[in-house]
Amino acid sequence: MKREKEDFEKAVRRLLEQTFACQKDAEQALASFHVQNKKKLWALKGSINSTTQVLYKRGRRPANQPPQVDRTNITWHIKSDGIEQHQENIAKKTRQLMTFVLITNVPETTMDDQAVLFTYKGQSVVEVQFHLLKTQKI
Repeated sequence: MKREKEDFEKAVRRLLEQTFACQKDAEQALASFHVQNKKKLWALKGSINSTTQVLYKRGRRPANQPPQVDRTNITWHIKSDGIEQHQENIAKKTRQLMTFVLITNVPETTMDDQAVLFTYKGQSVVEVQFHLLKTQKI
């Protein structure tokens, strides 16, 4: 989860660095980001803000005269309201990591699921060949 959060934060930083010419472009970028990252363990709470920059005419102005506005530039950007865990995706990932498929011909009346798994993991061949299984906690 830590590595995925770091990757997600990098993607968020790249998104927040972008500036947009109109509000619609910013909204589309935010929506696209949510679609691209809908299966991630983290979710971005974001909003769209605008920045207005007033540009004055070039050159020297006469004394006692206010500056003349040439034009105003409005740029849009996405603001992060925080990163939060996506609980549904975390639950799915946890279930996926906890799933272990083991097929046996032992009837359920003889041994339950956990007993079959512990017996399987207790074999020396399994211990040597499937070290990964022995290191996972149940």
